[in-house]
Amino acid sequence: MKKVDKKQWFVTGLTVLEKEGFARITIDNLCGLLQITKGAFYHHFKNIDGYVDALMRYWLEVNTFEFIREVDKLNTPKEQQQKLADMAAYASIRNENVIRALGYSNPIVRNYVAQADSIRLEYANKLNEATGLDAKQAMDLAIIQYSMLIGMQQVCPDLSAEQFKELQDLVINKFKNIPTNSLIEKYLPADYVDSYSREIVCNQKITPEKFRNLAFNQLPKWIDWLMNLRNAIVKPLGLDTKSRFTNMVSDKNEHE
Repeated sequence: MKKVDKKQWFVTGLTVLEKEGFARITIDNLCGLLQITKGAFYHHFKNIDGYVDALMRYWLEVNTFEFIREVDKLNTPKEQQQKLADMAAYASIRNENVIRALGYSNPIVRNYVAQADSIRLEYANKLNEATGLDAKQAMDLAIIQYSMLIGMQQVCPDLSAEQFKELQDLVINKFKNIPTNSLIEKYLPADYVDSYSREIVCNQKITPEKFRNLAFNQLPKWIDWLMNLRNAIVKPLGLDTKSRFTNMVSDKNEHE
């Protein structure tokens, strides 16, 4: 009699889900595909519900825990986020869709889907916190990332992996590593996607005010001439001709 190890049952089951749907997860169909007798099925599983439970446990292992183990091999949060995004983009969408849909009517499947969602969200949150986001920002981003993944699987199942990664990068880039003690942090969720920081090394100590003045108010003479011309033209219209860039800075602390 042909021998089939337990993993082959699960690989075949996920293939059936992807190509034919859950209705084809039957003892007769599985045994026919594996070319074995029903006795071999009952050697491993008590009944079809027992098989479904084991199949979902295998799905959780290969589509969640194996992902996490692979990502954990990398050293930096940025590398880990990119690896996780790549693996999610290239993972099979079809069987995930079928499994998620089945979870609405099958309590066994629903339990494993809930476990997968919880574990994946918590892991994404962990990676986001490792990049420097505070707890709320990290979880908010994790929810957005995961909801986008599930939503696109449902709405745009034919979206290519490259398109998915491009859209995910667009979302991730909206969240910068803004420290919790930063001036702009208290103004979130305003979009600070264009914010930036720069470390300056110089021979003498310089205050932020002096640097700001050097960078933005010490202009070449020809620009000064143009600005004076501009001011002369707009002054009769009642427009401001005296304010400088440094006058616009209204908030600062010991670091910014």
